[in-house]
Amino acid sequence: MAIVTSALMRFSKDINKIRVFRRRAKEYLRIRIRKYSFGRALCSVAQQVQHLPSFFKPNDAFSILRFAQMADITLCPENWMRSGLTSFLAGSFEQKLSFCSKAARQNLARMGKLLNKNFFTDEKERYDPIGFRDAIISGLDKCSNDFEAISRYLDSAGNKLDYRRYGECLFDILIAGGILVPGGTLSQEGDGPPKTEACIFNTPDEINLEIMKSWEQVFIKLMRRYKYLEKLFQDEIKKILLFVKYFQPSDRKKLSVMVYIWIANGSVPFNAILVLNNSHLVKDHLSLDFLIEMFKFWRLEKGVNSLYSAIKKSNIESHLMSFIPDTKQSQQYFRNAFQVRLICWEKYHNSGDDIMIWYPSRLDDDRGGRWKSGLEEILKLYNDQTQQLAKKELQVLLADSLSENKPQREVINEIKDFALKENIQEHETVCIIWATVMDIPEWSKKEELVTEQAVRHLKHYTSVFSAFTQSARAEISLLLKVQDYCYSNMTFMKAFQKIIMLFYKTDVISEQSILKWYKQDYNVKGKMMFVEQMKEFIDWLQNAEEESDSDGESD
Repeated sequence: MAIVTSALMRFSKDINKIRVFRRRAKEYLRIRIRKYSFGRALCSVAQQVQHLPSFFKPNDAFSILRFAQMADITLCPENWMRSGLTSFLAGSFEQKLSFCSKAARQNLARMGKLLNKNFFTDEKERYDPIGFRDAIISGLDKCSNDFEAISRYLDSAGNKLDYRRYGECLFDILIAGGILVPGGTLSQEGDGPPKTEACIFNTPDEINLEIMKSWEQVFIKLMRRYKYLEKLFQDEIKKILLFVKYFQPSDRKKLSVMVYIWIANGSVPFNAILVLNNSHLVKDHLSLDFLIEMFKFWRLEKGVNSLYSAIKKSNIESHLMSFIPDTKQSQQYFRNAFQVRLICWEKYHNSGDDIMIWYPSRLDDDRGGRWKSGLEEILKLYNDQTQQLAKKELQVLLADSLSENKPQREVINEIKDFALKENIQEHETVCIIWATVMDIPEWSKKEELVTEQAVRHLKHYTSVFSAFTQSARAEISLLLKVQDYCYSNMTFMKAFQKIIMLFYKTDVISEQSILKWYKQDYNVKGKMMFVEQMKEFIDWLQNAEEESDSDGESD
């Protein structure tokens, strides 16, 4: 702008140069806005106004408004407040722009006062979390343990204190009593007390759900009043969970109960607990302990169906294994970790009062009055997840073995050993074999060619299939798998009968299983069409069965 101004001053008597200045001023403002913020661009222009030649001031550039108009920008007090203007514009407009008309000077002065009052005072305010902490702690200590008073204080304090700026500090104070610093300790800076007694960590070590529910209401009321705190709260919980290693065991337990409550009421997403998949926390078993404590209180308060539904909905079951150290990731370890912490309670009647006492559970203890929380449903989720992973590993193992052209006897032994180790049942194994074998070739797109191609391909692996169809359930599973595959792949529609005939002739599937499939509705997908294909063969099997029955009776 200084360059433009100096050029204008050299040719101030030339009206053509004034037009050039206008164009350059407009482009200058646009460049400054692209490079900097809107407010900084206007400030830069404003600082040049007082250097303009006197003849030019009353015309186009006597104020910033004209520059903004040339840049197609509409200015109003609200825009000025959002633009980030400095105190230069917020101050003495009447002196800096004395060449304006009286009405213009009054309007600009009013804007300056508005900016000076509502914007620049806050912008210049030093970041002072310690001062914020001292103010909050002072107010909370006056409320003692009166939760209604705490809510009223937090509601009114938001009008004076900057929750938007110090939201993290606020939640640290309400949970831990003070500002948490790296290492999970409380900041000791400042002259005021570093901790308040009105916080979650100061509740009784013996968990009282009524008190925890009261704290829940404090957080709910606070975030309903100041909606912008919701996102800050979710981020702060993730940060606090990383500090659980440094908290006292009793504080970790209190935090686990509150995290369950916050997840259950929707204040925190369930996947927030995934931050506990930190190598140090997992190694020290803190992640799994925290998770189990959460699950126990959730099951106790809302029931296992609610817990099961929440885990499935958030897909947490796929991450359960990551809470266990790598060297101990097994079904047995996971089961023992839960069972050793199983909870049961017993009601004793003492002077007419029901006293609930907590006991470590013993699986063989069936005395009346006790019941097991068990969390067996969570174990089932974990088992299902590990089974899925094991099946994928088996499919990869089988695909690698077949691609390397290993002897089929060796392939069979590998599959049996892996299935036995991972507890994969025979009927599941044969379905995995089918899926793997059918993924090998590049199938023809022509229906009349793909049938013969499939029969030739499968004939090579009949010994592998036969090794894992020793039970009727495995035979039926394979037959249904073939039916589903042929129905899902249109080119295989007419191949079903040929494939089943191949398996029958090579003793992979018995006639009893075929007849059972024919008589019972295992799977309705394409059943009528496939039955029509198999009609002659089914009739032959039924006649042969009747003849064998009559021969047996005559004997």
